[in-house]
Amino acid sequence: MGATTPALVPGQLPTETAPLATLPVVTIGGANATVLSAVVGAGTAGVYQINVQVPAATANGDQQVVVQVGTGSSAPLILTVQK
Repeated sequence: MGATTPALVPGQLPTETAPLATLPVVTIGGANATVLSAVVGAGTAGVYQINVQVPAATANGDQQVVVQVGTGSSAPLILTVQK
């Protein structure tokens, strides 16, 4: 997912959450979602938490979520939206 601030120390678990230096781009149902935060979890190895706001115009039902960092994209996952 990229660099963090502060930088992670290879081989050591982070003792605090470490925000990503560059936020990923997240789409929900093909629309850009507002990324509120993206961090590496404290005490975890390679576990990232991304908090997003679902776009207001997103339809109810199953929507694909894709996370993009640089030129790489995640496999789509499904988020069920119910307003």
